[in-house]
Amino acid sequence: MPKARAALPGPFPFRRAFAGRTAPCTNPLAVVGNNLKLSYASGESRRFLTGRVLLMSKRNELIAKYAEDLKSKCKITPDMGLLEKVTIGCGPAIYSADSETVAASDASELETVKKNFLIKKLGLPDSPKLMEAINAVIDTYGRSERNKYRAVVYYMLVKHFGKEKVYA
Repeated sequence: MPKARAALPGPFPFRRAFAGRTAPCTNPLAVVGNNLKLSYASGESRRFLTGRVLLMSKRNELIAKYAEDLKSKCKITPDMGLLEKVTIGCGPAIYSADSETVAASDASELETVKKNFLIKKLGLPDSPKLMEAINAVIDTYGRSERNKYRAVVYYMLVKHFGKEKVYA
C-alpha cells in the first residue's frame, strides 16, 4: 500500500483515503499513489487505480481560460509565464464575476484601467497614447466580445508597451 506524500499546509476541500483511512488532503494540485480514492467535500468521490492525479487550482483554471482567449479571440500565442504573473498581479479581482471583466463601453472603466494599471502599476506617464493603446487592445480583443477578461487586457497592454520587466 503506497504512503501518502507530505502535503503542503493550507485548508482545501479535498480528502484522501487509503485502505479505509481518511486524512485531509492539503495539496489539491498533485496527489500521487496507487489505489487512490479522492473524496471531495461535496461528497463526490473518484477512484483512481494507478498513476498520477492532477487537480488544477482555480487560478490555474483561469490562466488556462485566459490563454485560450488569447489564442482564439486575439490570435496571440501567449507567454504563459508572463500571463501567470499578470493574472497573479490582478489579485482577487479575477475571482469576482463583475471585476474579472473590463467594460469597454464604459469610459470611467477605461479611465480606471489607465490610471490604476498603466500609470500606477506600469509606471507610464499620462498621455493620450495610453487611451489609444487601451482602445487598440479592445479592438484586438473585439469590441463585440462580451467578456473581455481583465487579465487578458492587462497582458496585452504589458506586451503593447514592452513592460515585461515590471513582472520579472
